[in-house]
Amino acid sequence: MFTVRRILVPIDDTPLANRALDAGLTLAERFDAHLFPLHVRQSADEERPDVDDDLIATELLAVEGTVRARLREGHSLAFDHIHPLVMTGEPADIIVLAAEQNGCDVIVMGTHGRHGLYDWLYGSTTEQVLKRTKAAMVVLRDLE
Repeated sequence: MFTVRRILVPIDDTPLANRALDAGLTLAERFDAHLFPLHVRQSADEERPDVDDDLIATELLAVEGTVRARLREGHSLAFDHIHPLVMTGEPADIIVLAAEQNGCDVIVMGTHGRHGLYDWLYGSTTEQVLKRTKAAMVVLRDLE
């Protein structure tokens, strides 16, 4: 039987990511699941790891703020069911890794479709995650 206990939602500052977060919150409320909102940083300052740590701490607070704002807009998930994450690396790699490390059953994310030569050759981030994850996926299309 399929159960939903842990949901990963990659987020950034886009309307589509906010829709994915809303969908993730709704699923988490319905199944009394834990939500793992994830912000992926694409590069690290290897010469100044202290600066990188400060940026990650700042970004973690921003992720928490985003989730709290969505909770105030009508969601009822308890904050102790929310576990914000900030990780550094290539988005598809990090999303798959975060889902595995946190035992996530479901990944909820948006897709803008393919843009540019890289996406045509390798697939969008969502397509790359879909090919490599063992978790179920809920994919939201961009409305524009």
